[in-house]
Amino acid sequence: MDLKSTSFKVLGRPRSGGWASVYESDSGLISDPKGRLFIVVSSNLSEDVDDIISFGRDILVDLYKEYYNHALSSNFYGLKNAVEKTYAKYKDRFSGLEMGAASLSRDVLNCAVVGGAQAGVFRNKFLVKILVSSSPQVVSASGYPREDDLFILGTSAFFECFENSDFDSFLEKEKRGEDGLSLLREKASSFSNSSRLAGSFVYFSLQSLKIEEPIRLEKRKTIFQMERFVKRELFLPLERVINKILTKRGDSSFPRRKIYVRSTFQGLEDAQSRKKGFSLALFLIIFLSLSVLIGSKLKDVKEKRAFYQAKLVDASSKVEEAKKIASLDPEKSRELFFKAKDEVSLLKNEGIKDKKLQELDEDIRKSEESVLKEYHLEPELFLDLTLLTQGFKISLLKADANNILVLDRNGKRLVKISFENKKTGVVSGPDDFDNYQDVGLYSGDIFVLTSKAIFNVKDNKKELSRNDFGDDALINFYAGNAYILDKNPSRIYRLAPDKEGFSLPQIWMGEGIKVDFTSAKYWFIDGFVWVLIDNNQILKFSRGVPERVYLKGVYPALEVIDSIYSNDELKFVYLLDSRNGRVVVVDKNGNYVCQYVADKIKSSNFLVVSESQKKAVFSLSDGKLYSFDLKHL
Repeated sequence: MDLKSTSFKVLGRPRSGGWASVYESDSGLISDPKGRLFIVVSSNLSEDVDDIISFGRDILVDLYKEYYNHALSSNFYGLKNAVEKTYAKYKDRFSGLEMGAASLSRDVLNCAVVGGAQAGVFRNKFLVKILVSSSPQVVSASGYPREDDLFILGTSAFFECFENSDFDSFLEKEKRGEDGLSLLREKASSFSNSSRLAGSFVYFSLQSLKIEEPIRLEKRKTIFQMERFVKRELFLPLERVINKILTKRGDSSFPRRKIYVRSTFQGLEDAQSRKKGFSLALFLIIFLSLSVLIGSKLKDVKEKRAFYQAKLVDASSKVEEAKKIASLDPEKSRELFFKAKDEVSLLKNEGIKDKKLQELDEDIRKSEESVLKEYHLEPELFLDLTLLTQGFKISLLKADANNILVLDRNGKRLVKISFENKKTGVVSGPDDFDNYQDVGLYSGDIFVLTSKAIFNVKDNKKELSRNDFGDDALINFYAGNAYILDKNPSRIYRLAPDKEGFSLPQIWMGEGIKVDFTSAKYWFIDGFVWVLIDNNQILKFSRGVPERVYLKGVYPALEVIDSIYSNDELKFVYLLDSRNGRVVVVDKNGNYVCQYVADKIKSSNFLVVSESQKKAVFSLSDGKLYSFDLKHL
């Protein structure tokens, strides 16, 4: 996916006690692999610094040079080393010095912060801090941005000033073509520590928002022509070599042509001598330049090897420790293992080629099941429903311990399948009901909720209760009762059984309890009522009163839950994450148990499970069902 990036910047109001600066630029070269550079810097004002602008310029220039002048080092290590060297040079001169830098090249984002600066990503209306520095130790990270991400680099004052709602309002305005940046700048100017506030952020989308002109240092009088200065610095060594060689010939600049009137043969000899001298000088220039280039490359390679080998040793020790304590402290073991896995992944992304790295990567892959309880699998084709009915499209899956119900709303067909032997039969078709709003299984009976009523399919399609609920109401069953979740007006009703079918609906929610069910997607009942709301929030109701279910120990964190499945016969809760191609299993307190990973799951939309059959079945929109065995039981 070709993402466009749009950059913005916010700077606080200058006041006594501190200063801050924000900067964005590139090397000035077309298609430079070093990419664009973003910098934020702030510190307290020092009494011994007369010209803070001049010293602020020096900091930015040094960081710029350290990054762009080391072309042979990778972007990740080049940025980290540039921040480390620049911070070490100025930290004793400026109290409270904070520094953060990020580079964007070929859709890879690298960032490094130190002294209190931070970096984060605003994704799905939540700000996730990636890096938080609180010491002279530089922390760094690398990754790939996603569509609609807002990457944020800022000083500690910047992150103290702004909250989730500020970034949400900013993006909403910018997407509408309005000036969202003014909201942030107004709040920044009134912030108590405004003089230390600086932020640079980049929005990634398929279409660019309005683009601000980057701050080019050569256009700012207070920064003094940085790029021109840097480019001259690049050529100084070569210029000195040339002048040194030419000085031996009596001139420190390029040679001027001299004409002498001599005999014909003498003139030819002098000309040949001069040509030989110039050729020798040219050879020496090329030789010295290559020597410097090779020496610099060897130095960078040595430094890079020393750096990644330390990381490799650290990751290896984490893996060994994780294995040792896997049975004693599973949560701590997974934490260590994930950290090691991330470190190895980062080294691989940097293009490190090392036999020990390959061996450690293989060790991690083999240990995932025992330490992480992460099962990589290849699901089997369970059933192709298009062979039963041409053009069958799966709209919904429901199940109990023995059977699966598959609904095709557009085709108005309901199919029942046995978990054990895959025996398949059409339960009802287009001639039976005008529409299918929802379906359910309970005690061997099959129920259909239409826009008119609730019907028992097995009992000659007997009408059990009128449907006075909304068009998107959901049905479920527990302890002989029917339950209806009506998204509008956001209520749950209970219908008790009687001789004619079901009684009139009674509000099941606790008195005074109000919950917004308009975005409810899935639910189940096991004595408690569980509801998945808006793809990422799980509510658990006890006696009509809700409480939020927080998932613990799941990595990577579940950002979007596509489907949730369990019932009163199951011990665990199963969460479908199609984006990451996995099914996550947690206990009914939200604690991580295991996860199943497969590429085929990335195309799934519904999930059902039978723990008695030790099998999970998920559907694809093309009418096919796939299954995998449950290894955690």
